[in-house]
Amino acid sequence: MESGEHIRRLSLSGGSFWLVGRAFIKKDFLEDTSYRLAFAIDLVGAFLEIALFYFIAALIGKSTDNYFVMESYGYFSFLLVGIAFTKFTNSTMRSFAHKIEDYQVTGTLEAMLSTPTSIYRILFSSVLWQHLYVTIIMVVYFLIGIAFFGLTVGNANWLSVCCVLFLTVTSFSSLGILAASFIMLYKRGDPVLWLFGIVSSVLGGVYFPVKILPQWLQYISDYIPITYILKAMRKGLFEGATLTEIAPQVVALLLFSLILMPLGLMSFNHSVRKAKDAGTLSHF
Repeated sequence: MESGEHIRRLSLSGGSFWLVGRAFIKKDFLEDTSYRLAFAIDLVGAFLEIALFYFIAALIGKSTDNYFVMESYGYFSFLLVGIAFTKFTNSTMRSFAHKIEDYQVTGTLEAMLSTPTSIYRILFSSVLWQHLYVTIIMVVYFLIGIAFFGLTVGNANWLSVCCVLFLTVTSFSSLGILAASFIMLYKRGDPVLWLFGIVSSVLGGVYFPVKILPQWLQYISDYIPITYILKAMRKGLFEGATLTEIAPQVVALLLFSLILMPLGLMSFNHSVRKAKDAGTLSHF
């Protein structure tokens, strides 16, 4: 493919992050748009999933009123944010591991890592389209909620929303890079991501408020990034919370990013060196 050859030439020349990233986005965009049915299936699936949870929320709404009496939104709004951001975070987290796995299977990983282009530039450029695509899908979730199911975000503070979204990407990308390191060394990363995804869904406030959990489980949820993401995002979207009002969540997400990102990058760099020494870069 022409765009693939363009990436190869840019990598060999050590092109800038913008040029390499744009080339990766173009390549992945052309690949995804060649399967137009997949996007249509995603749209239909999003509508059906939102409809399902809308009626579930309507069915059990009365029994959840006590948990939202102090909030300016109901259970459906609570649930939609949880679902949309779970999909967003899972995709963000898995994209790195899946790309490394794909490059190993196709035999292109060793070729790319042997070029003058930084491994970090290749790593981050390769997932740009996936991040952009899942952002579009998440926006579609909210548009469907607004257009068909009465979701209202008129009070949203978009500065807070964008800040939390950025920190969501950085914190979960860090976890994704750690998973990519496992893929590089052990050819298996999904079990780790699967387990973390399950724990996040149960303890992170995706389907029900964290405050209904036993105290000891609430304590564990304090160490899960999505707990802070969902709380801050719901406040920003439905209550118009300013950055000052969601400062505890923002600081927590910033700490997650500052701790996990260097750890992930060092782990990935170490994994690449080990794989090169063992001659297993192209093995899967």
